[in-house]
Amino acid sequence: MRRAPLLAASLGLSLLSACTVGPNYVVPKTADVNLPGAQGAFLGAGDAPVKQDPVPDDWWKLYDDPTLNGLIEEALKANTDLRVASANLGRAEAVSAEVDAATEFEVSTKASAERAQLSGENYLVMKQLPTMNLGDAGVRVSYQLDLFGKLRRASEAA
Repeated sequence: MRRAPLLAASLGLSLLSACTVGPNYVVPKTADVNLPGAQGAFLGAGDAPVKQDPVPDDWWKLYDDPTLNGLIEEALKANTDLRVASANLGRAEAVSAEVDAATEFEVSTKASAERAQLSGENYLVMKQLPTMNLGDAGVRVSYQLDLFGKLRRASEAA
């Protein structure tokens, strides 16, 4: 009994899904795409895409902007030595890398092995002690807690 309405609904939906609404789209004859000027080649299509001419030393003057010219001249006056600026940047990067390294776990291992004969006189024994194999091994894991903000302040300073 309940199958009939469900079957009717699914049949109706399948019939509606096969329908199309409205006519197929056709480009109007008066559209700009159909104008003779739009049918030609693109402007600059035959030119090289990039110029390989050397860039002039004062390339920013090509923009013809007095504000940009003033800013560049002011920057060049204030920055008298690019090597000093590069060294300061390198120092800041090194401090930043050092702080980053200090916030990570540090793991180190150590192992040694020896074959030795100790002197009996060290132990107040007057006879010769036998030869022994001595070994030492260890693992050290450390992490620096930033309880007082030393690392955070160093990171901010860098």
